[in-house]
Amino acid sequence: MISSEIIESTAQQAGAAKETSNTQKKPGNYGKTIGKPELSEKAAEYYKELKKKFSNMDFILVSSDMKEMAKSQAGSYANPSKMVVLIDEEKLERMAELPPREERMSKQTIKVLVVEPMKPCEEREVPHDYKSLQGIVGGKIEMASPCIIE
Repeated sequence: MISSEIIESTAQQAGAAKETSNTQKKPGNYGKTIGKPELSEKAAEYYKELKKKFSNMDFILVSSDMKEMAKSQAGSYANPSKMVVLIDEEKLERMAELPPREERMSKQTIKVLVVEPMKPCEEREVPHDYKSLQGIVGGKIEMASPCIIE
């Protein structure tokens, strides 16, 4: 007879194995690399989309063990015709886990100071997106910085 502890332990191991198979890092053809980076499937897909979205940039994927070396020699990877992006596998893994930007930004709010002629200033909390800010001012947005005159 199998005890419930053994069944529970086996179920936990199976769940962990399933989770590991989704996040297991493996080497792949990532284009230009420094070292031998390994990405999870999710990060590899995110990296592919990132390179597609910013096709005007030259991406170089850096393995964790080569990160400091790549940082110290960053100038040697410069390209006069394209912006070069050195990105390490750890950062890419974190980025892949984030929810889409639109989703993150729609949940964020910022406090703004609304200054209208002949009215007192008013502080408002608004969604952190360009269209919301345009709605407040009814058109284009200008940035104003306070200055101190001595």
